[in-house]
Amino acid sequence: MSMRNKPHKWTHEEIKFLKKNFGMMNCTLLAKHLNRSVHAIRGAMIKLNLIRTPQERLRLMEPTFRKKGYTPPNKGRRGFKITRRKNRSWRLPVPIGTIRVQHQYRDDKTFSYKRIKITQNKWVDLHRYNWENTFGKIPKIFVVQFRDGNSLNCEPSNLYLISRNTFRLFYINIDKISQTHRDLYNSGKLFASDRWIAARISKDDNRIRVMALQNPQMLELKRMQLMLRKEIHQRQEH
Repeated sequence: MSMRNKPHKWTHEEIKFLKKNFGMMNCTLLAKHLNRSVHAIRGAMIKLNLIRTPQERLRLMEPTFRKKGYTPPNKGRRGFKITRRKNRSWRLPVPIGTIRVQHQYRDDKTFSYKRIKITQNKWVDLHRYNWENTFGKIPKIFVVQFRDGNSLNCEPSNLYLISRNTFRLFYINIDKISQTHRDLYNSGKLFASDRWIAARISKDDNRIRVMALQNPQMLELKRMQLMLRKEIHQRQEH
């Protein structure tokens, strides 16, 4: 076993010496006198709750201060020579209106988007910028998508709005959804489930949900209402 791992208990004489001289000697001198490490001295001071006053700290640190007229050891020596390469293009701030392509990596896939500089320190997505300049402000519950699937085609005619819930369901988790489910949604036949229609009617009321499931006419009216809402919403998007 090395000496580092052997415990060395503090004796009463060492503790008495530490309490008497901790305000007059720094930790380095105390460690040399007691034949211990600086960390052991500091740990013992913490355990014994020995705290130096600000005046004692200043007096112990004063020998380390540089006096007036101090001459550094490297005065007059030449420092490192920095040479500039020829024909080197230095990076300068780009002007406002500059467009660049930014890549995002999600789930081992790469998504590329264009961004535009609108102020000195602010960049925004180009497709959102073009939509707001053409059609107005984007509501918080909607996101901008691309009709042809090309995220670098930011022309206003190639953009449309879609709700965040639909985007989260059919685009972020698109690999987990069957093609049949997506075709049903696009054709407007996703509202074919009687249980889903009854849940929209009851709003977490089990008694009303059971009554709605027993009334096919009510379910069909609600289904037609939802399909009509969806069609109106899609026309407003376009």
